[in-house]
Amino acid sequence: MFATFLRQLILNRSIHRIEFRSFSVDTKTLLGVLDSTKAQNLNHLIFRECYYRGDNEIKCDLIRALFASKIASFSVLGCTIRNRRVLSCSWYRWDVDMPPWIQFLASEQNEANAFSTVQLDRPDFSSSTDFPTFFNIILNFPRLTTLELSRCQGASAVAIDCLKAVAHCTNLKNFELKENAFKGTCVESALLQALIPLKLQRLSISASAVDTSSTQTISKLLRLNNTMEYLSICNCSISDDFAAVIFEALTANTSLKELKLGGLFRRSISHLGDNQSISSSEMWMGFLPRIKCLKHLTLPRGNFLEQTEQPLLEKIRQNLSLESLQLFYGRHRLEEFLPIFARNMINKDVIAGIYDNVPLPIWPHLLLALCKNRGGDSGTVPFTFLQRNISHLPLSEPNRKRTGPLP
Repeated sequence: MFATFLRQLILNRSIHRIEFRSFSVDTKTLLGVLDSTKAQNLNHLIFRECYYRGDNEIKCDLIRALFASKIASFSVLGCTIRNRRVLSCSWYRWDVDMPPWIQFLASEQNEANAFSTVQLDRPDFSSSTDFPTFFNIILNFPRLTTLELSRCQGASAVAIDCLKAVAHCTNLKNFELKENAFKGTCVESALLQALIPLKLQRLSISASAVDTSSTQTISKLLRLNNTMEYLSICNCSISDDFAAVIFEALTANTSLKELKLGGLFRRSISHLGDNQSISSSEMWMGFLPRIKCLKHLTLPRGNFLEQTEQPLLEKIRQNLSLESLQLFYGRHRLEEFLPIFARNMINKDVIAGIYDNVPLPIWPHLLLALCKNRGGDSGTVPFTFLQRNISHLPLSEPNRKRTGPLP
């Protein structure tokens, strides 16, 4: 009965998506339906958290039949395929569902070679599982450009051995690690070491352990990499000592355009002598004037920044590259930051009377970003600024033509 019902659904031209959840599936029956039925307009066939009856050979044939069909996106045996380019895995039953995929990917090189993005949720780096074998197969995808790992678990020694092999993914451009379970280990440092020889463009680390070793490795990565444009380090409980190391490395970097430091910012004190000490926040701020390429900076929360608002403003005033700054603290003076970013976006030179010389179509976006997460009358300054300068926006943009300032 299930076979007849599914066959009718697949043949129906008005149905584009079919989804079964927490369902017991007879793999042989499902395979027979796919072999005998040609999908008409079906684009998505999804089986989530289902139990599959049948041996691994039948399951592998099921995967092969789905790839042979005209269904662009499907989810079966814990893996989701999107547009034949994205492989996303979050296994419901690792020990049962993984072997068929290993068998398929190892034998069907043409299908495996098409994947450019792999997303792995809860990967289990344990010697008792087949995941290390599966992970090594993934790293051999020739077109792999994006790799995302979230909620890693298992043995740290096994994870280090597996992650070192990432260094051989010569086409990898984007890497994301989040909610790593290997707290207090050197997994992150080993991974970052493997990323150094690659020509990464985007790197994101969140909710992971970033210790001193990892910090030094990120610094080395920034100094040696001339292709990375985006770096995000969020919810890693970083300190301003960490920020000092990163900002110093940025003075030698020629490619990074956006840096996000999210989460909480812990204050540290660096001792210079028996009777001298200096806040590390003053140290990392000291590197801002020497950074030449960074355009967008996000700073995390931290109450101590309230006391360093004026020094931060002064250092940013000396920087000639920043175009936007997102702050998650206090009452910073918007009217003092805006002219600095306008100056940098125009021609990198200081322009007198900046309020009267701003022909920038991107101002509304910039101003709204600066006002994010603020209450009260925080919008007064930016919108007053727009009122004064709306007539200077390019005349070629639709709905932007003005004959004079707004009343």
